[in-house]
Amino acid sequence: MYIPQASLDVTVKDQDGKVLLTKKKVFAVYDVHLESDKEGYLGMSNYDITAQHHIDLGLEPHHTESITDVLPLPVGTKSATVEANFNYDYEATHSEVIKTVSKTVNF
Repeated sequence: MYIPQASLDVTVKDQDGKVLLTKKKVFAVYDVHLESDKEGYLGMSNYDITAQHHIDLGLEPHHTESITDVLPLPVGTKSATVEANFNYDYEATHSEVIKTVSKTVNF
């Protein structure tokens, strides 16, 4: 069973289209059963949400998430284009792009 999640795909390319960086960050919320958690209703821990451990790696509504990465550029780089895609991943192999933002920085 796949739990839907959101993800952010970032790609940085130089002026010639050479990929300098690709990165993916997943935003998801999980409820999992750990051995240290209580047994749950009638021993069915996987189905009793009160017997599970809550892991929140999601995004809060109306809040901004800021991510900073430092990328050393090769000598001779004149510009870099950063493209970010925010996706809704509804299956393990299927997703839908919600928003795309692209910005070129000249040096």
